[in-house]
Amino acid sequence: MRLTSPIFVALCMVGSASAWAQDEFEDTKAAPKKEEAPAEGEAPPAEGAAPAAAPSGTVEQRFNIRRGFFTEGDFGLFLAFGGRNTNNPNLPTRSTSNIQPYLGITIGYDVVSNESINFSIGPKFALLLNGGAGRPSAADIVDDERVATTHSNDFSIFEAGLAATVSIMMTDRVALAIRVDGGLGATDPNPALWAEESADAGAFGFGAMFGAGVGVEYFTLLNGFTVGANLRFVGVLAEGLIPGAAFTIPIKYNF
Repeated sequence: MRLTSPIFVALCMVGSASAWAQDEFEDTKAAPKKEEAPAEGEAPPAEGAAPAAAPSGTVEQRFNIRRGFFTEGDFGLFLAFGGRNTNNPNLPTRSTSNIQPYLGITIGYDVVSNESINFSIGPKFALLLNGGAGRPSAADIVDDERVATTHSNDFSIFEAGLAATVSIMMTDRVALAIRVDGGLGATDPNPALWAEESADAGAFGFGAMFGAGVGVEYFTLLNGFTVGANLRFVGVLAEGLIPGAAFTIPIKYNF
């Protein structure tokens, strides 16, 4: 019997094709992956070196603060230390006056500015109200209590001078503010005069005025606007020292 039948020939051809396909698959799987060649002008990576990190797509930027000319409104509360209630014939002493409004405005310029500190200076004008604590002197009380009770129990204090602020940046939007100011202080009416026996009872009293305080500043996202909080000591030299304290909310705008 001869082995050249068509069926035998077909089986031999199928077996040969299967063996060839298997050999090609094994060769492909065993072949090592080719490394990409470095770009032209680029040095090849050193052997054993870690792969370079991909560059970051974001860059952190510092908050931009506007500096230069500015106006600042100072709004808050004021009280004086000491004094007497001259509306009462017994002249009872007061530890503090009644809490009254404080209004101030400063027009200035940021003279020195960098990322860590800012120094500004400018003219300042303020109005402070004193209520319920007159300022009769000890001599007035001893000599004539009737005269002492006619001293004004309420009066206003006007300030005109210079204010300076040093701001130390704590973060990119918050600063510690140290403030000082000084100039002329005027009281209306003069608390050292009495009404019945002085033709000048309603006149202004003039003297030096000074203040110092500490607070914080917050630079808002509204470009140019700064808000804060400030606690300061105030002194007025009007026929003796009139000490006081003010808590204010300064609102500043840089042009």
